Amino acid sequence: MKVIQLTPQDNVAVLVEPGKKGDHVDNIDDLVLQEDIPQSHKITLTDIKQGEPIRRYGVVLGYALHDFPKGSWINETSLKLPPSPALDALRANPDFKEPENIRAPKTPYFMGYANDPSFSEYSGTRNILAIHTTVQCVIGIVNAAIVKIKNQLMAKYPNVDDVIAINHQYGCGVAINAENAEIPINGLRNLLHHPNFGGQIMCVSLGCEKLTPQMLLQDQCTPDNLVILQAQHGFKGMIDAIFNMADKKLAKLNERKRTKQPLDKLLIGLQCGGSDAFSGVSGNTSVGYAADMLVKAGATVMFSEVSEVRDGVEFIANRITSPETCNVFKQQVSWYDNYLAKGKVDRSATLAQATKKAACRRSLKSRWVRLQNLGLWKSKKYSPLVGFQPSMG
Repeated sequence: MKVIQLTPQDNVAVLVEPGKKGDHVDNIDDLVLQEDIPQSHKITLTDIKQGEPIRRYGVVLGYALHDFPKGSWINETSLKLPPSPALDALRANPDFKEPENIRAPKTPYFMGYANDPSFSEYSGTRNILAIHTTVQCVIGIVNAAIVKIKNQLMAKYPNVDDVIAINHQYGCGVAINAENAEIPINGLRNLLHHPNFGGQIMCVSLGCEKLTPQMLLQDQCTPDNLVILQAQHGFKGMIDAIFNMADKKLAKLNERKRTKQPLDKLLIGLQCGGSDAFSGVSGNTSVGYAADMLVKAGATVMFSEVSEVRDGVEFIANRITSPETCNVFKQQVSWYDNYLAKGKVDRSATLAQATKKAACRRSLKSRWVRLQNLGLWKSKKYSPLVGFQPSMG
């Protein structure tokens, strides 16, 4: 049995495989499991007294809630969460320089779909018809229409990769002008201009929702782009209206062809997946280096999830060169702190128990994810951060 210790300062390591009480660790002398420990969970490398820091990546995860003999299991019940890093002390680092050893991509282009700049400044990697929706009430009808579209239309349009619904649980029974209502609305508006959607805007509305088509589509709210279900006659009329509009949109999308696109037309979003204790060792570092290569060649790479960024703010601020950008970053994180405070929860409450138990194997959500993402922020992710897209505006 082996464990992975990431820095000499760490007083915990992770098990490469599940271990039983009494098992000996092969690669660390005199380390014996004091209890059964699941795969990828942490084991103490020394005796740790109550209140002492527990470190991984050379960073404090938290403080021991009681004494842990060498070989003990450390999990989400073992630690007291440290205070959040202060935001006031964060400063931009105008002297930040990316290392010169980031390799250039072998190919300075990608095969993608050019977009009209008025639709998106980026090129698409796929060619998709997206059917947007204003309200959750239309989901059933839209999904039924898409089944018919895929069965009867897609074969006519071989250059179109897919047709999808942009469904959501919003739009009805909401205070549409309430505080922070702009967050879901702006998210849906931004999706209209996703580079993979090729400039063809199609939306399905019920007709009586709070999120009106005019609010969502704005200057794109035209009869050519909108199906209102309450204006149709029965189920068949609704399906036919969606089907007929999709036919016209698909015909236009089918005219698009993949061509060589420069990498400065590539936009990539990084999404949090099923994180575990190995993410920061391998997956995140690999993704971080790949992102650096693309950014160096002109591409744009975004990563999100303020809940996970919160405990790594000092590492992120160190890679921000502009004071203005640093202030936007601090405003975003401050908004998140206030959001949690209004909800009367702390940042450890942002992860479902099932995820904690089955997938993530974390000590505490935010602190542990900080360490996973240190593989991205601290080890291999060198490029400067040049901008933040506010989630609340």
